[in-house]
Amino acid sequence: YRQWLVLKVVHFEGANTPTNIADLICTDKPTITRITDHLVDSSLLVRNRGLDDRRTIHLQLTDRGKYLVTVGLAVFENVPELLKARLTHKEAAKVSFIESSFIRDS
Repeated sequence: YRQWLVLKVVHFEGANTPTNIADLICTDKPTITRITDHLVDSSLLVRNRGLDDRRTIHLQLTDRGKYLVTVGLAVFENVPELLKARLTHKEAAKVSFIESSFIRDS
């Protein structure tokens, strides 16, 4: 789940440093380092050194990472409907009521 969050904030929020990512997903930098190590090893992210300050790390999605985010988002968008299809009529009515109350309250 955290790997997915990192990919999402890099793609959608434009976060490109471990500090930015850690702030956005409310976790510590060592955790981000472990996650990004795995994502770099999986060819989903690349690390680049800052031009002005070599201590700065900039993260960027690879083409494979961009593809995964795009496909993953399409799958996740369909999950609520897939779950609702497995509910009884009574359960589905309760879920619809809860959803409408969120919309109404926002």
